[in-house]
Amino acid sequence: MTRARESFASAVVVAAGKGERFGATDKVLRPLAGQPVLAWTLEALEASETVADVVVVAGEHTLSAIRALIDRGNWTKARTVVTGGARRQDSVLAGLRA
Repeated sequence: MTRARESFASAVVVAAGKGERFGATDKVLRPLAGQPVLAWTLEALEASETVADVVVVAGEHTLSAIRALIDRGNWTKARTVVTGGARRQDSVLAGLRA
């Protein structure tokens, strides 16, 4: 017999990177199989039964574009977008605080 899960998790998507190794500062907005990379992540989290809400951490350089993508999408869990920090650990902390 399986029990229903009573606890839910929040997810933090750290999408604030500079993209130096990738060669593009907007790598999460680049298309992959017809939609932005970030959209694939948001769809997976939206489909998760245990994820209740999603915080997206964006870089200052992509903040408005990521907010626009989320506004256009059909994701009810991605309600919070925050600005990342200078280092990845700063961005993670900003997401956890949100």
